[in-house]
Amino acid sequence: MLAQKLKIRKIGNSQGVILPSYLVEALKLDTGSEIEAWIYDGVLILCPPAPTLQQLVNSVPKGESFIESKTGKAEGNEV
Repeated sequence: MLAQKLKIRKIGNSQGVILPSYLVEALKLDTGSEIEAWIYDGVLILCPPAPTLQQLVNSVPKGESFIESKTGKAEGNEV
């Protein structure tokens, strides 16, 4: 786990932090990358956004196919 104290700075009319290059590289980000910011129990969490369904579908290699698996008799209103 990487940790470092960062200072809040004035950036235009806003405030922000400058991310050290090792944090940017660890998250595989670049200038202009979007990140998600969360506050959980008083902790600020920054992370790359989760991929969209379309991005996941597009990441399946060409020629790959998936077949439906039989998992047993339907128990409720699944079908």
